[in-house]
Amino acid sequence: MESWIENVLSADSAEARAERAFFALRERPAKGRREDEREVLAAMDKAARTCLDGILNNFRVLQKQDGSLVELKSGSRLGDYKVLEKIGQGSMGTVYLAVQYPVGREVALKVLHDHLFQSERAVERFLREAQAAGRVRHASVVTVFAAGQHEERLFIAQELVGSGRSLVNWIAERAAASELPSSDGQRVARLFAALAEGLHAAHEENLVHRDVKPANVVLNDDDQPKLADFGLARILDEGALTESGESAGTLLYQAPEQVDKKHGAIDRRTDVFALGACLYEALTFQAPFHGDSVPQVTNNILHKEPADPRSLRSRVPRPLALIALKALEKSQRRRYASARLMGADLLRFLAGEPVLARPPGRLLLAQRWVRQHRVLASTMTLLLLAVGATTWQLRHDRALRLEVEDASERALQALQVTTELLVSLDPRRRAMGLDEVTADLAPAVDLAVAYRLHAPDLAARLYLGAGSMAHSLGHLDLALELVDHAQDLSLIFGKEERNLMFDVLFERARLLEDRWELEAAAAAFGELLLLAEDHDLREDPRFAQALGNFYLVLSHADDQDQVESLLAENGSVGRLLELAEKSAKERSADPITWLALLLVRSRVAYIQEQPTLARELADGALREARARLGESHIITLQALDARGTAYYREGTQGLRDASSLIDLQRLAERDFSELFGLAEATLGSDHPLTVRAKERLGVTLIEQGRWADAEVIYREVVPKIERIHGPDALPTLRAKTAFGVLYMRSGKSAEAKELLSAMLEAKRRILGPRHWSTLTSLVGLIEVHQSRGETQRHLELLRELHSAYVHGKGEFSKLGLYSLNELWRAEMVAGNFDVAEVLARRYLGFVLQADWDLTPGCHYTAEYQVILVLIMGGKLARADTELASLEARLTDESAPLFHERRFQLLSLRALHAHKAGDYSATRAVFRAMDTLFQEHPELDGQVNNVIHAMQRARIEMADGLPGRAIGILEECLRFEENRVVTFLHSIQPLQELLEEYRALVDADQSRKR
Repeated sequence: MESWIENVLSADSAEARAERAFFALRERPAKGRREDEREVLAAMDKAARTCLDGILNNFRVLQKQDGSLVELKSGSRLGDYKVLEKIGQGSMGTVYLAVQYPVGREVALKVLHDHLFQSERAVERFLREAQAAGRVRHASVVTVFAAGQHEERLFIAQELVGSGRSLVNWIAERAAASELPSSDGQRVARLFAALAEGLHAAHEENLVHRDVKPANVVLNDDDQPKLADFGLARILDEGALTESGESAGTLLYQAPEQVDKKHGAIDRRTDVFALGACLYEALTFQAPFHGDSVPQVTNNILHKEPADPRSLRSRVPRPLALIALKALEKSQRRRYASARLMGADLLRFLAGEPVLARPPGRLLLAQRWVRQHRVLASTMTLLLLAVGATTWQLRHDRALRLEVEDASERALQALQVTTELLVSLDPRRRAMGLDEVTADLAPAVDLAVAYRLHAPDLAARLYLGAGSMAHSLGHLDLALELVDHAQDLSLIFGKEERNLMFDVLFERARLLEDRWELEAAAAAFGELLLLAEDHDLREDPRFAQALGNFYLVLSHADDQDQVESLLAENGSVGRLLELAEKSAKERSADPITWLALLLVRSRVAYIQEQPTLARELADGALREARARLGESHIITLQALDARGTAYYREGTQGLRDASSLIDLQRLAERDFSELFGLAEATLGSDHPLTVRAKERLGVTLIEQGRWADAEVIYREVVPKIERIHGPDALPTLRAKTAFGVLYMRSGKSAEAKELLSAMLEAKRRILGPRHWSTLTSLVGLIEVHQSRGETQRHLELLRELHSAYVHGKGEFSKLGLYSLNELWRAEMVAGNFDVAEVLARRYLGFVLQADWDLTPGCHYTAEYQVILVLIMGGKLARADTELASLEARLTDESAPLFHERRFQLLSLRALHAHKAGDYSATRAVFRAMDTLFQEHPELDGQVNNVIHAMQRARIEMADGLPGRAIGILEECLRFEENRVVTFLHSIQPLQELLEEYRALVDADQSRKR
């Protein structure tokens, strides 16, 4: 039986088998198609045969009834589109060159085959293609302009891409060439790097393509690739994605989890596998997995490793071969975590830099070999024991034995020195530059080189110790190079070697984390956890620490899908760390292990928005570290950093009492000042921890309103951070964003706008439009445009922010509600009162349903906001009704914030009366507000002061006393700007009203002159 028929029969339902058979038959050569029909019908069960007979009969009837039902003629119209000529045909539809009127744009018009219009499944797939592709906007994805129905024809209008040549043609042309140029590898890398970015753009829209293959990649006339055919795409959070019964995609490019759901859930790494299969084919001119039948291909995908591309074509560049093989890893965790990371490796190859993809280490190769040759593995173990015995016999030679013992002694001494330096961070080493560190480590490294063949485990330990020391001294590139050597040498057999492998992988993952290579770090931690599971190391405290670090890396990378998967597999990370810490504390006299776990617990609590718990854990770790390890130990410094960071976060949690907020920021300042002094003395002024401490110090000064001091710090540390991490790393982008916020808060709006705009664009490009750090820059830029009175741009960016929060977190999330609350205000300021009312009422509805803690009386504030919009929009009767209802419900004087709510309602009454032109009523309400203010000093808060001043100024203005109105506003503004902490969003309305009144006075004086 032919393989295409076996593929047809592998579908689960009769309808699916029939439709798959029909599509397959349409792609078979016309000559011999009748014979193919008979063969597939004979192989089918009765139910599938009946379905296929019906489809074929309907198709033939349609063909005989009217040829135009099968193929459109030139000049035919479908809505706004005029057909010019047929340019292609597939199993789902025919593609025509068409012109869109009235714009005159040439498009590729894909029209669903007429007979498929009656198939719900075919229509669903066709519409899904339009909807999915329409969500993605990227230069490497075919753009969908529109989709529609004209009479009984469904069509998709999409970008016209050159001559429509596919990647299949491109690969075939290269395979047929007598000789390829030396730059062919660069051509392949450029094409696939662009394709990876396009695929990543689809993933950013939560789409999994599920059918990435050469036939679904089209090339323009400049050989720029564009991903097409999203007919099998699925949204990541759709339940149907992992349902059984639908084997989506083309078998030759399917990942193990597509072939057998036992291998994991389908996610973006499934597409990475398919992209790797395409790259493999582009390099070798054959698919990575093939066979004589569907079961054989399936078995190869699940159980066989693809051949090294260089064994098939010797001229394939080694880095490209490694990239393809990494993408084709059977374990999802060992693949690239995203298409962007794969694309980044391709760009490294193009730049002549080392790629992240590495050949399988000894451990992985041995694991694969043992799994495939379990019987032979036992024999090999005996042979290895025999070889070991022979080697020991050789050591009976006196000279050789003395040499080995002497070398071992020197190696152990070197290890001991390295370890002591690592633990104590000897202050004498703090000023060592890279050359000095390299020279200092030379004895250990020389021994490692000498021992690579005869004692690779000892060599690996030497490399690891040297790499750890370089890491502790802040020389991250050197450290990674040394640890990579250790990884290459790590062995599999024996418990000691397994532990060594764990140590090496853990150090490498932490190095990547400290280098802020987050996707690579996530992949490394994932590999580490897999190793722990394979070798029963889950009870080891280091497993919990690795799990905690993995969670932190994923959170920083904003990879919520992987975070949720991690939590689903392992439960509460914080609880797991707590249990591991207690176990380590009971079993080990060495405090470093359990203190490290305690610090990871603190960082996890911080990420989970529990800053008080984070501070308490860090404080406990700091006390223990000082007592047991001393002031200068790296654990002590890290604990001080963690506590200062938690204090800072507590001081930005929207506390009502400004003095409490500033106290917390001063505690953060104290910790970061102390950390900076200790780190500079112990590690040197350019060590990453020293630079971080100073930058964090600057952040606390910003929160305290000490702009000038903060600016001095940022001018010094930003270049250092960029030098350490690179211009595109997250720490650099965050520091520059903080500098932009500093400019904004200190009144330098032009500088703030320029820097924050640059950071927003950089983060969109590097991190993606919905990464949490990108949105932080967006928030800062929104405040800048608001402060500059650029209402329209402010509103546009707020809409973008709200859309991003809703897409990423959900409209009912805290961030979704925050942005919705800001958006209705901006719409109101822009004069869009009807829109503002709808948004304010939606916010109120969400607040009333919220099942998480809200500020006390938050629903009153939300109702207040709806009434404010009604008043400002001139809907005074409705405002009066709703205000009376709210006043009637506010009767319990013992309720929290009763007097503040009462003050706010009085301010609404005053505004309502003022808008209605009833100035006597306005004055009466104002007197009531004055009385309330005098009786309750706790109302003397920034927001209330501003409201009070603005109401008084409006009344004076209405009475024809603009001088007094301006004086009231100026006095309030001076008072608020002199506070220890000033909230720009609170005093901005005051500034705007003051400018408005001054402009009116100036205009009046000009008229009088």
